[in-house]
Amino acid sequence: MTVSTLSSRRFTLEDQLEFAEISGDWNPMHVDPIAARRTIYGGVVVHGIHSLLWALECVAQLAGEKRGLVYLKTEFKRPMHLDDVIACKLLRLDNRDFKLCLEAKGKVLVRVEGSFSQSLCELPGLPKKISSRDCRDLTFEEITRAAGSLPLFLDKNRFGRLFPGVLRLLPNGQIAELLATTRLVGMECPGLHSIYSGHNLHFDKGDTDRRELRYEVVRTDGRFSMLWLNVKGPAVSGTITAFLRPRPRTQAAIDVVHGAVSPYEFAKSRALVVGGSRGLGEITAKIIAVGGGDVWITYYRGKEDAERVAQEIRSAGFKCCCSPFDSTASFENLGGQFGSAWRPNQLYYFATPPISMEKGDWFSSEKFRNYCDFYVNAFASTVEAVLRLSEERLSIFYPSTIFLQEFQENSTEYCAAKAAGELFCRHLEHRFPHVTVYAPRLPRMNTDQTSGLVSVATEDPLFSMLKTIRAMMAESLKNHINDARA
Repeated sequence: MTVSTLSSRRFTLEDQLEFAEISGDWNPMHVDPIAARRTIYGGVVVHGIHSLLWALECVAQLAGEKRGLVYLKTEFKRPMHLDDVIACKLLRLDNRDFKLCLEAKGKVLVRVEGSFSQSLCELPGLPKKISSRDCRDLTFEEITRAAGSLPLFLDKNRFGRLFPGVLRLLPNGQIAELLATTRLVGMECPGLHSIYSGHNLHFDKGDTDRRELRYEVVRTDGRFSMLWLNVKGPAVSGTITAFLRPRPRTQAAIDVVHGAVSPYEFAKSRALVVGGSRGLGEITAKIIAVGGGDVWITYYRGKEDAERVAQEIRSAGFKCCCSPFDSTASFENLGGQFGSAWRPNQLYYFATPPISMEKGDWFSSEKFRNYCDFYVNAFASTVEAVLRLSEERLSIFYPSTIFLQEFQENSTEYCAAKAAGELFCRHLEHRFPHVTVYAPRLPRMNTDQTSGLVSVATEDPLFSMLKTIRAMMAESLKNHINDARA
């Protein structure tokens, strides 16, 4: 089989926003970098139908005269991230049938196959736009009995600027129906926490008097939070598969933490928590603050999350400030953020990129470098920036991973970077006698980084981190006593 690359491109956030305008799919996973960082993909991903229409745009350059789809099957196999180079590869094209795939970094992201016919479905008088941006937030129980309809619309001028070939090739009714499927999954059912997995669609001449896409959930699988929707439009009928993805993980509220932490047990702590806007950083900040410590959390992009955490702590009568900080560029003046009156005697480092355990090549040097940028290089420069502030004794918390002693499949790059970080920690203590580094191999805990379509056993971050912080304090005290005796 001869495979030819038809085209390649990068999708940008601007592309995503324009597609949201023409499709009506404003799901935050596709258009909001701050919200998307808390999904299982760790960032904005391209709408599946956006990528499909670009693939059809590539085919349209070869297909010639106006046609209609008679059959279309698409599998969205892997997430498509912004700014990755995506290649559209043609596997087959004749007068009737076509088959292609979209790839990035040698991996197939999307598979598409279909057939053309001369049967067209033109729908005169379609509205250009539906103004609603309401994104439904359904539970899995609500999804099991969901049914309804969505109005069709198409702004031909705006669509034509993105996909002129598709607009020439396909009838407007089929285009409107394809756009409606992404709005169905992303905004209606499952809605807010959705993943569009694929579809198997058939097209006929159609009922040109109808202007809606009807849907009904006909099957679900709770093990994977998966659902199958039957859809019926003026010209289309078929099945869409989708998932209800995990919601962002929340950490224990301050009153719950208050019930677990002894008063004043961390009263001597002036803790700088890098990456304290969510996850382990958030619960660490709450634990130390409730224990009487003076906490300063930093965030990179999650300003609203960080301010929420700081306000929750302060509202309960404890101490917490927050400020922006990029650990990968941490030679900025930290002291300028703190002022002259506050200097940390503890550093908790939770900066991390999205952690992927996706099956792929046995080793990716790019993925390894990305992990090392955070777990070694950025950690080193953050420590250096903190050491510039004061020469008093400093305790550093570096979270390593249990996967270094309990094998986890597809974690090679992550584990190698954490192992390098552990080695750096040992050298750090030798280089700076007044520094104590605690680098426990933490178990898998309930955070955004550990969520997935298939649930796995995780530990409660509150009790795991409380136990770990207490162990760090005990070790730091022991080292301080030994130094005093020496």
